[in-house]
Amino acid sequence: MKIKITAKVAVAATVIISLWLIIPPAHCDEQKPQKPESKVLDKSEQMVNERLESFRKSGVPTPKIVDAAFAKAKNTPSIENWLAAASVANAYGRVVDVLCENFTRAYAAVVYERVRNTYYDYRNTAYLEVAKLYLAKGDKAMALSYATTAVELSGSIHNQPAEKFVREIIEYVEPAPEN
Repeated sequence: MKIKITAKVAVAATVIISLWLIIPPAHCDEQKPQKPESKVLDKSEQMVNERLESFRKSGVPTPKIVDAAFAKAKNTPSIENWLAAASVANAYGRVVDVLCENFTRAYAAVVYERVRNTYYDYRNTAYLEVAKLYLAKGDKAMALSYATTAVELSGSIHNQPAEKFVREIIEYVEPAPEN
């Protein structure tokens, strides 16, 4: 006995299996241990308060606000202005990261990741500018703290300007090749 599978049947089976993997049957939820409602609410309340504090400090982040903060820091360079620019760029990146995490299984995550990484790069640039201002004031420790933070927060993206600045602060010299 031969079973003939048409394209329509194959597509329907694929859709049903995909939906089952994405949205498991309702009885599967019964097997998961339920968290006590109070702990979930405590965590969500904590998240709300942390975000509220951040948004009250930097303002509700938008690209225009980030651009304005960077323009102000570039026009009137000061540690405070560059830290404000870093803060608002970081806040915007974190909000986009929430969107990214929400869509990790969808193609839209790539777009969110790109935007998030752009604003994290802005934050790292601001940290590098803060480091330069601290070095100009003669505070090598603070300069090195901000510069290494800019390098480390860059993750897998090579932050050559910050790396070069760290090397300058620590007077790094390439070792001579061994013979």
